[in-house]
Amino acid sequence: MKKGAELSNLRWPLTLPARPWPKTWPRLAFSASAAVNAFLLVAITVLSLAGSTDPDFWWHLKTGELIVQSGRVPQVDPYSFTAAGQRWIAHEWLSEALIYLGYRAVGYVGLAVMFGLVLAFTFLIILRLLERLGLSLLARTALALYSLGMYLPLITVRPQLISWLLFAVYLYCLFLYLEGLASQIWILVPLMALWANLHGGYVAGLMLIALAWASLLFRRLRGQTTPSLKHLAFVGIGSGIAALFTPHGLDLLRYPFTYVGTSNGSMTFIQEWQSPNFHSPLWLLFAGSLLLLVVLGVGGSESDPWSAVLITTLAVMTLLSRRHVALYALAWVPVAGLSLRRVWGFARAWPTRPLSTPVTLLSIIALVVFAGSLTRFVVNRPWSQIGVTPQVRGTCAYPADGARYILENLPDARVLNEYAWGGYLIWAWYPYQRVFIDGRADMHGDAFLQEYMDVRQCRPNWRAILDKYEVNAALVEKGSPLSVLLSESRDWERVFVGPVEEIFVRRE
Repeated sequence: MKKGAELSNLRWPLTLPARPWPKTWPRLAFSASAAVNAFLLVAITVLSLAGSTDPDFWWHLKTGELIVQSGRVPQVDPYSFTAAGQRWIAHEWLSEALIYLGYRAVGYVGLAVMFGLVLAFTFLIILRLLERLGLSLLARTALALYSLGMYLPLITVRPQLISWLLFAVYLYCLFLYLEGLASQIWILVPLMALWANLHGGYVAGLMLIALAWASLLFRRLRGQTTPSLKHLAFVGIGSGIAALFTPHGLDLLRYPFTYVGTSNGSMTFIQEWQSPNFHSPLWLLFAGSLLLLVVLGVGGSESDPWSAVLITTLAVMTLLSRRHVALYALAWVPVAGLSLRRVWGFARAWPTRPLSTPVTLLSIIALVVFAGSLTRFVVNRPWSQIGVTPQVRGTCAYPADGARYILENLPDARVLNEYAWGGYLIWAWYPYQRVFIDGRADMHGDAFLQEYMDVRQCRPNWRAILDKYEVNAALVEKGSPLSVLLSESRDWERVFVGPVEEIFVRRE
């Protein structure tokens, strides 16, 4: 048939065959849990920009630069003239290399956002654990927000945040294993090899495995059916062996135990290693969390010692040193959640339905508005970490002008410096100048910390200590007792006054 005949047989108006449209369009719908998690993720990430810059950030950054450029991990102290050549266990070497690479790629503000995301994902893991344990959305959100309140003073750029993330992963795996919701937890072994190179807090992971194994043994002795003791024992042994795969070997295994005991110099002189001050409102949250566990009755009728032993151990560690409150706050959430689920029926999970498309759109709009408003509030704070250079809380800043003056005018001086400024001076001076002291208190040792405190507190032996280390210049806080003492001494002369610092030199 010809083409014209084909066209003449068609009827007009032309009717085309129906197009096979899909039966159902994809719906834009979130669950209520996903919406709440999104708000928490944004809040934690933005709040990471509101904290003050940690004084140790600077020497972590310099050490990362040293590692990346040299291709090896330092084994002896390169930064101070008081401990030059002394053995140094750089247990955070991998975190420091990542910090430097991140700083080089996205700057300090980008680095702060990245560490905020690390903390946000830490809490998302804990929230997911509560969901797997059968807690309602209301209970999960309330417990996470309470725990976040204990974290607010700790949000900054520090290798510890990476350690806390891995601690949350260990909690997640071990809780599910002990509850019979997971049969294999071999993932903890390679994670331990990674953790041991990221931060010395890896020992907390080994502690969790030991406490979990002791809990299973107790239940087995009481005739209860438990997950495999042998499997958990092999995971613990494998994790212990994996912790040896670091540049420091057995020395790293011994390192955490140097902080054991109340006579440790760090616990005596450094604030974050000291016991909590319950006169501070921030520590009332910690006290309230302990009270809540007492009211709920940890463990209860389930006769499982895991929760009780875990939270008791971490609570005692926190009472000895406030530094451990981060680990306590993470473990407190599932422990309190299990007790809450047992005594309060409303805390148990119930079936939920996805949000409708209009509600989902409203949630997205609210999330954008919330993120923008919170970001605007944070960036307008004087202590915000957003800026060309990191800021510190309050009016005190780092002695940038004084550091520059010493490099230009006193290049060969042996300079006494403030402990809190040591990290910044390492970043500003190395390799042209060395510091007297810095935040690596574990390397400097208890005896040296005591000598530094004697000088800083102007005790009678301060001159002898400066003579011992041949100190001939001092970069001290403006208006401090030591500054007043040096200004009144005939042996010292003030040569520079900066915004927050003063420089003195010996007259001879």
